[in-house]
Order: sequence, then structure tokens, then C-alpha cells
Amino acid sequence: MPSGLTSDRQNDDDEADATSPVRCRGCGAGETLVVLDLGRHPHASWFPTADELSTTPTWPLRLLRCRSCGLFQLDPDSPPEIDIEGAPAPTSSATMADHADRLVADAIGRDLLAPGARVIDLASHGGHLAPFMARHGIVPLVLETVPWRIAQLRAAGHSVVDAAPEHDVEPAGIGEADAVVDFYRLAHVPDLAAAVAGIARLLRPGGVAILEFDHALSTIAEVQFDSIRHGHFSYLTLGALAPLLAANRLEIESAMPLSVYGGALRVVARRRDAVRAADGAPSTADASVAAVRRDEDAAGLDRDDVLASIGPRVEALSGELRDHLRNLKSSGRTVAAYGAPTRASTLLNTARITAADIPFTVDRSAAKLGRFIPGAAIPIRSPDVLLDTPPDEILILTWDIADEVTRALAPLAGRSRFVVPLPTLGTVSPAPEPEAA
Repeated sequence: MPSGLTSDRQNDDDEADATSPVRCRGCGAGETLVVLDLGRHPHASWFPTADELSTTPTWPLRLLRCRSCGLFQLDPDSPPEIDIEGAPAPTSSATMADHADRLVADAIGRDLLAPGARVIDLASHGGHLAPFMARHGIVPLVLETVPWRIAQLRAAGHSVVDAAPEHDVEPAGIGEADAVVDFYRLAHVPDLAAAVAGIARLLRPGGVAILEFDHALSTIAEVQFDSIRHGHFSYLTLGALAPLLAANRLEIESAMPLSVYGGALRVVARRRDAVRAADGAPSTADASVAAVRRDEDAAGLDRDDVLASIGPRVEALSGELRDHLRNLKSSGRTVAAYGAPTRASTLLNTARITAADIPFTVDRSAAKLGRFIPGAAIPIRSPDVLLDTPPDEILILTWDIADEVTRALAPLAGRSRFVVPLPTLGTVSPAPEPEAA
């Protein structure tokens, strides 16, 4: 178990108040609303061995919302981020690799990135875009703090600095960047305000920040509660992020909704140091920014009745999945799961699903094989097991890449039924092979 991954509140069963004097990770205000309390959960990024199952610590998993800026966030008891050595980067998925390549191509097409430009690459869990930029002749400087990932990147020929923007990295030591690309890292930093300030500090005047993150519009409005997990400290909306960017002289130019990870957002902001005229200069934001803000407002993410409905909806979705699995078992049908993503820990533990309901799951990550989904104690095996003995049903825990998974499981079509748990429980058909470019 990684050092520091212990809980000092193991026996604390106190319920959180509806409002808490918790300092917001974004604006620093001191009043937050408890939107969703999922009880105590293990760290979703730590997959214990059999010997560690009985000693895996848990922490409160509560989603808060700042009454001042609207930022959704975990409460202060959430443990630090961890990274299991040898775990694959998110871009090891064919779906995300294709998405990353298209991100770089799009940025080049919009003159946001170019060969010869000074580009800084930031990412969560090693999902760096450096390999994809290199294909287009762009050589970024990667900022990374995990030692084994630094070694891996350097071995692949990438330029790496052991640093993080929120730790007062000075542009003089790195070089003022023409662009900073943050690929799903921003929400993983405990101090969101410091992270945004650090990105702005790295940019030259006129430089651009390309920020991609899970969109809380999907997480909240579609009740994708498995996205809520320790190590993912903030759940971002454009409405909550915009004032923080503006306070750091970053002016939003565009906002692109994306389908990956169940719903994401790509924001482009430019550092503006010039003082605007007293009557206000025209905004550089295109129509996409207003469109995203309208969608967020329409979802009622600031309405008490909408927020109060999330808990009961989580209970209903959890109960539906739990009942479905237990009905399968009582009818004599077999089931297994596909994938061991971090989001599976929240889903299975919230729904109180264990190895009695799902005997095993499979995953392509060698670093996870022989380990267990934390809390649920479901063993993780090789995908070959499914081919040897196909179950009647396969629950796709990596439901956000269901098309990729069903293509991989195509040999089992007709023998196993493929099911996704969220956003709604249902059967999915094998996806056709993508057309060649």
C-alpha cells in the first residue's frame, strides 16, 4: 500500500451537516452544501492484494457544492491521489488514443499548437499527449511528478521536468509557453485555485491554455455517480471555472462538449494582460461558450430541488443494478464483469455489490491482475477467462468505452449478453468496426 494511504477517521460515523464551513477549493469561500453522501469508500485507485483486503482503509466520500461559485468538489477528508506503478495510461485505450490524436490535430488546425512552439504538457495518470504531438512535429515539455512515469517518458525520448504548476513553477526556469495543454489533470489537483494560477503563470501573454476535463453537467444531470471518487477533487462546470480563469487573466475563447468519459468539456482560454477599455472591449468568446452555459443553467445545477433529487436517484440506480444481478443468480444464469476502472469502485461499493454477485471481472492491465476491486473484493483476472468459459452476461464496468469493449468481445456475441450499468442499466449490441480513415 502506498505510504500515506491511511485513514485517521476509520470509526467516524458522524453524518455531515447539510451545510458545512468548508473552504472551497476554487474561490476560497467558506460555505458548501452537501449534495451527495455516499458513505465511506476505499480509494478507487488502489487495487488491493488478497492480503490487503481486510486492512484497506476507507474515507467519507461526499460531494459538496460551493454556495458562492458553484464548484462541485469532494470534502477535505478525501485522501491524496495515488498512481499504481505499471498501471497503463488512459490513452492505452484505443478510444482515448484516437481522441487524443484528434485533439492535437484540432488544435493544430485552429493554430493553437504548431511545430516550433513552446508547449507544456500536463496530464492525470500519465495520459500525456507528448506522443501524439510528436506525430505532428511538436516537441512539448512534459511536467510530471510520479518518478516511474518520469522514467517511462524519458525512456521514450520525451523531455520531462519533475514539477507541477501549483508548486510555484516559474516560467523563467522552464520558458514562457505558447500553449499549456491540461489533459484531465486539473480536477485531480486538491487546490484548484493554485492549479489554475500555475497554468496562467506558465503562459506568455497571448499564450493559450487548452483544458479538457470531465464535465459535471453529465456527472450531475445524468447521475453518473461512479465518476465521484477519491483523488478526483473537483467536478468542473464552465460556470464555476470561468471566474477562476478570469481572476488569473485567462479569457475563455471556446468550449467544446465531448462524448468521452460519459461527457467531457474542452475549454480554450488565452492569457490577456492588457487592461480593457472602461466601456468593455468585445469578448473573444465564440457562440460555443454561451451554448454550454445555457445547457448548464437549464440542467438546474444551482437549484436545491435538483440537487436534493440526486441522492434518491443514486439509490434507485444502485438498487436496480443490485436486484438485476441477484435475479440473474437466482435464475441460475452466470455473470462476469469487464474492466477494473477506478469508477467501478464507487459504483459497486455504493450498490453494495460483492463477489457474491459478480464472481470476477477481467482487465487488460497486467498491473491489476491478481488484485481486487477495493471494498467489493471482486477478483481481477485476464480477459482470456471470458473466452474459455463465456458467462451468460457480461457487465461492462468501462461503460464509457462500451463500443471498444464490445468490439473486443465480438467472439462472444450470441453466447453472452453485454450490459452497461450507467447512465441507465441496459443491454448493448456489439459495435461495428470503425471505418478506416
